[in-house]
Amino acid sequence: MTTLVNFLEHWQSLIGSLIGAAGTVFAGWLAWRAVQTQMKRAADDRRRIQEAAKVAAVIEVAQAIHACSVLYANMDAIRVDSDTLEADFLLIEQLIPDTTIARDMEPNDRSIFLATSAKIRALVASNKSRPISQYSKTVLVADEILKDIEKYCTLLDADLGSQITKARRLKDHTTSPADQEH
Repeated sequence: MTTLVNFLEHWQSLIGSLIGAAGTVFAGWLAWRAVQTQMKRAADDRRRIQEAAKVAAVIEVAQAIHACSVLYANMDAIRVDSDTLEADFLLIEQLIPDTTIARDMEPNDRSIFLATSAKIRALVASNKSRPISQYSKTVLVADEILKDIEKYCTLLDADLGSQITKARRLKDHTTSPADQEH
């Protein structure tokens, strides 16, 4: 027993230092694990917020996209008059998406949503820049802008993009080749 006591007295400072170091390493490991868990939770929360913002953006843009689909379908010169087109443009103007929800979106989705919204604004502006009586020019410009909206919308949400694609195919199918030249 005396030998053990002598040994402990002799190495007391070393043993204390080793136990203290082990405690410090253990406390550091616990702190590191806590920070890693907190970072994972923050990333998960950020991902959930971004997903919810994307859903909100799709809902926000959906009505305007459906109105664009109606405009696309109505752009067949055989079936529609300028008053109908004017009404379609006015409806789209009232449904321009609110872009403030984009701030919580993932950067790629935010860019696509803002581009879609900008194209919808451009569509409305294209109608205001010339009288509806210049029907053929209005239709040509609107057709190009609607193709861009279709592209961006498909990137944002494939189902929503398919709405414009269906309307474009219907328009292209029902427009005669002579009408497409004008």
